[in-house]
Amino acid sequence: MPTSGGWAPVCPGRTRRRSLKQAQLPPIGCHEHCIVGFIYGILDAGLDGWPFSVGGQLWCLRGSIKEGLLTSASPAMVATRRPRKQIALRIKGKDRRIMHETRGYYGYYASPIGLIEIGSTAAGITSLSFVEGRRADFDSHPTLDEAIRQMAEYFDGTRHAFDLPLALHGTQFQREVWQQLLKVPFGQMVSYQGIANAIGRPRAARAVGAANGSNPISIVVPCHRVVGSDGSLTGYGGGLWRKEWLLRHEGCLLLFPQGGGIKQ
Repeated sequence: MPTSGGWAPVCPGRTRRRSLKQAQLPPIGCHEHCIVGFIYGILDAGLDGWPFSVGGQLWCLRGSIKEGLLTSASPAMVATRRPRKQIALRIKGKDRRIMHETRGYYGYYASPIGLIEIGSTAAGITSLSFVEGRRADFDSHPTLDEAIRQMAEYFDGTRHAFDLPLALHGTQFQREVWQQLLKVPFGQMVSYQGIANAIGRPRAARAVGAANGSNPISIVVPCHRVVGSDGSLTGYGGGLWRKEWLLRHEGCLLLFPQGGGIKQ
C-alpha cells in the first residue's frame, strides 16, 4: 500500500484493472470537513468507484450524485450499493417533475391604478404586486391568463370574488392570517384585532399586521380590507392611495370624504 496521502486500491485487483493514469493521480488537497462538495463533483463527473486518500485514510466513492456516499473500503458496504443507472433515472424523473412545479411564470395587467405583475408556478398563483415595468424575458401560463381575465372583471366592477388556485408560501402563522383574509368579503372591512380574534390569537394584533404586510398576493388575498381599530387605513405595500382607491372601488369608503380615513 502506498504512503499516507497517496492513492491505493479499494479491493485487491480493482485498481490494477484501471489505467496507470487513473490509479496514480496526485493526492487530493482537501480538508476532511470540506470533502462533501468535492464528492458531488466527482460523482457528477461519472468517476464513481475511484479510490482516493484524505487525511491519510483510504476512501471510495459510491452512489449517484443525489445519493452520494463516502464510504471506507468495505466489501459489505460495496455489496449494498444499488445500480447507479437505476438510481440516476429515478432521480432524473423526480427532478423534472419538481422543476415543472416550481418554474416561475409571469403575466401583466394594466390596471387603473398601475401595472400589476402576477407570478405563478404550475401549482398556482404565487404573487401579485404593483410594478414599474415588465420583465425583459418571461413565460406565460394558462393560470395567468385566467388570473388576468378575472382581474379585469374585478376592476370593471363585475367580479366580487376570485376563483384561482393559490400557492401561498409562508410561516404557519402567516398562512393562518392569509386564509382568514380570504374570508373577508368584497365591500367589507375588518380590523387587525378582528383577524387576531378570528384565528384564536387575540393578543397577536401586531403580528397580524406584520403578516398582512407580508401578503404576497395582493387584491386576490384582500389585505387592503384590513384597517385599524379606529377605521384608519394604516399601511399598504402598494401605497395608501391604492388601498383607499380599492376600498372606494368596493364601496367601503363611500361615507368618507376624499382622503378621509387615512392615518398618516
